[in-house]
Amino acid sequence: PAAMLAGIGMMGSVLGAEMELDPIVQWSIAAVGGGGVAGTVQAGTVATRAVSTGTTGGLANPIVSVFEAIMAVIVTLLALLAPLLGLVLVIVGMAYAGKMIAKRKSKTSIPGSG
Repeated sequence: PAAMLAGIGMMGSVLGAEMELDPIVQWSIAAVGGGGVAGTVQAGTVATRAVSTGTTGGLANPIVSVFEAIMAVIVTLLALLAPLLGLVLVIVGMAYAGKMIAKRKSKTSIPGSG
């Protein structure tokens, strides 16, 4: 329940800061979006730990915990780097398109052809 409450609180505060919504709508979206996602992730974590405990008698729990921590760091880094990667791809795409347009214009403007 704490993860769900944290998800609801964070989603509600972001919606309140970014949009002018009626509070009922704001917190309803926060409950479904933030609480639902946090609850789903928490349920997955609990299920993983239950399977780990049931199959290994708890011996693999530290390994599962370390794996979860590593994945949390990786996903956080990806979330931070994804917008930068998108910006780089847009710039590269625009440069490529500009080069192709210039190349096409130079082919059609050769004097004496046509």
